[in-house]
Amino acid sequence: MKRTSLFLVCCIGLLFFASCKKGPVLPNISVLHNQGCVIENSQVYYGGEITVGFHCTGENLTQIDVVLSQNDSILARHTDSLNAKRVDPVTSIDYKHPFTLEVLGPVTVTGTLTDSLGQVATVSFDINYNETPNMRFVGHFEGDLFICGTYTADVTVIGQQNGDLDSIPFYTIVDIATSDNMNEVVATLTLGDQPNVVRGIVDGDNIVFDEIHSTFVFDYTYEGFFNINVPITLDATYSIHGTLNDGHLDMEGTCNGDGEISIMSGMIHGPMEMEGTLGGSLTKNWKR
Repeated sequence: MKRTSLFLVCCIGLLFFASCKKGPVLPNISVLHNQGCVIENSQVYYGGEITVGFHCTGENLTQIDVVLSQNDSILARHTDSLNAKRVDPVTSIDYKHPFTLEVLGPVTVTGTLTDSLGQVATVSFDINYNETPNMRFVGHFEGDLFICGTYTADVTVIGQQNGDLDSIPFYTIVDIATSDNMNEVVATLTLGDQPNVVRGIVDGDNIVFDEIHSTFVFDYTYEGFFNINVPITLDATYSIHGTLNDGHLDMEGTCNGDGEISIMSGMIHGPMEMEGTLGGSLTKNWKR
């Protein structure tokens, strides 16, 4: 009886210690929700750089594999060894990696974590790529804007002068680049030969440029006891907006200016004001 009891006690003890023996710690991977990383349902933009991040834990982590896919088609992939050139086993790490995709629609991000025993953990989530609002406008546009309007001048000797500005061509170049703000662009708008760096606010197919303070030059003509035909330069304010249509930037706006007429070494002079509208269509063309 005593031997039988001792045997039973030993068996129970062995079973107890066996049940208490620590098993291998399985790897675990989760999505980073900070540090500028994308998360579930993040809205990102075509061609923009994103950062994918995961929090990884385990006994001896060896590898992480990150896949970006759409409709079961792999768009991008990056694999990293986590224990390369490390003395101590990797048990916890926040892993991040940048990606840039030129794609639209939902994209699935999958992170797969592997440890030294070949055990695997995985996590997936979806993000959505949208069209960058201002991308359609980016490019080089050129053509003529035409200014129409009226001017008034109080000129000594000659008296008050009123005249019309009738479809005066104004050669224009617009180079549009992206901005950090997705609803804006940065444009170099050259009227004649004067470049102006301005911001443009994008709304669908429309863009509204900041006011431009530049000059306006036109030929002033007087016919009377003597004839005068001279170029007059006015300080002008332009308010311009455009609409994108089949590769053309159709532009319109207003132009208001003031200045001074000075003819014959200042013997004939006076203030001048003008009010006008401008419009025209610029063609998108990368070959300057």
